Amino acid sequence: MELDKATVVIRPRNAWEAMDLGFKLIRHWWSSVYAAWFATVFPFFVVLNIVFYDHLWIAGLMFWWLKPLYDRIVLYVIGHALFGATPTLQQTFNKLPGLLKTGLFAHLTLRRGDLARSFNLPVWQLEALGARARRSRRRLLQQRSRSQAVWLTVVCLHLESVLSIGLIGALLLFIPEGHDDALWQQIISGEQTLWYQMFSNVSYFIAVSVMEPMYVGAGFSLYLNRRTHLEAWDIELIFRRMAARLSRPGSSTVTALVVIGLVSITMPVSLALTPAQANTSVPEQQQIAVQRLDPTLAKEVMSSVLEQPEFRTTEEKVQWSLRFLEEGSQPGDPKGIWGLFEITDVVAAVTEILLWVALVVGIVMIVVYRERWVGLFNKQAIKAQDYTAPETLFGMDIRAETLPEDIAGEARRLWNKGQGRDALSLLYRGSLMVLVNRERLQLNSGHTEGDVLALCQTRLSAQRAHYLGRLTGLWQALAYGHLVPEDEQALSLCDQWSQHFGGQE
Repeated sequence: MELDKATVVIRPRNAWEAMDLGFKLIRHWWSSVYAAWFATVFPFFVVLNIVFYDHLWIAGLMFWWLKPLYDRIVLYVIGHALFGATPTLQQTFNKLPGLLKTGLFAHLTLRRGDLARSFNLPVWQLEALGARARRSRRRLLQQRSRSQAVWLTVVCLHLESVLSIGLIGALLLFIPEGHDDALWQQIISGEQTLWYQMFSNVSYFIAVSVMEPMYVGAGFSLYLNRRTHLEAWDIELIFRRMAARLSRPGSSTVTALVVIGLVSITMPVSLALTPAQANTSVPEQQQIAVQRLDPTLAKEVMSSVLEQPEFRTTEEKVQWSLRFLEEGSQPGDPKGIWGLFEITDVVAAVTEILLWVALVVGIVMIVVYRERWVGLFNKQAIKAQDYTAPETLFGMDIRAETLPEDIAGEARRLWNKGQGRDALSLLYRGSLMVLVNRERLQLNSGHTEGDVLALCQTRLSAQRAHYLGRLTGLWQALAYGHLVPEDEQALSLCDQWSQHFGGQE
């Protein structure tokens, strides 16, 4: 890497600051990054949805699985842009075949679940090491950065999910009232329509397009920061700048002054040397022997050096000790804490006995008061027992004694006499009476016709719920909109009422 051409300040950072720098890099080069992203990834997304048109969920799953391929495109762009060589689209296209050889197969199979993927990717793609050297390199780089890289993956994954679900939720806000229940039923049952599956894939593509470049940029910046700590890039840059400054024309005077200063410092030392020390013709082994000190004198010299304030360090430690330690014993002496061992044994034995007693008492209490605690898990049954059926709903009397025995026949007779409102009212009152008394559906005066239909979705079969929906719709149209239904519709309701509400299921 040509550190002199780096477009960011190379200095040691903490891991979180380094990841924030990665996000900023993506924002700075967003035009180049997203131009390469949409030019390569979007066509691939379209092809997947065309190939798996009959099973679009497979297209979404495949798009997620192939994320390591997209990461290499983003890393190629920002890796060159960071050092002042932002690639063009043509250069990116030409580089694609080479990117497939940077461990892509391993990352799509055994290493697909690597939680530090963005941090390890530069080792595979930029360093181009052998298998053994790459393993040792990853192990070294991950010593103090893997946990932050894993947290980066977890956070970006959650943000991506929230964004994708948020886009789907935004779509559901524009669905007209009355159609959203049907859509939710399709989503829950897994029978989504084609347009919904397609929108789900598109929303996921948008979420990945927003978060994945950020994820790769943060991992790359974390990788650079770890190398800065290990290889002292910041110090290397300082020395390079010094060398470049001294190599410029006019710097010879400064160099000469530095040399003169060094000579003036070292000259007195050389003059003070003894002849034996200054004699360069003496072999190296003899020079070392001459400079050795007597062991006794060396010990005194070392002691005097260690007595200097720079080497003297005092440290105070506070340690708790028990009062019943034996007299004269020190903290940590096994004899002094023998009494503690005896006390802990007694406390452990008493605690064990109390726990066994509590267990036996708890079992007895559970058996004796089983009726009380069993009822806590069946609140619905308690509510059903305490529930009192209402006598009127929506201003209509739904008591059984106020209704004829043959509700369907009486409703048909009223319809044929031209009393359509009374006929549908009778059918609806009879249905409410059955729901409240037989089905034990808990209705009150605050419920509406729509609430009744919603509550019946889980209590009635599909055929009965469909019939009640037709009856409710015709009754509301006649009662509130004065829209008289066709004879065929009303008479079919009369004929089918006994089938759905006349007898026990």
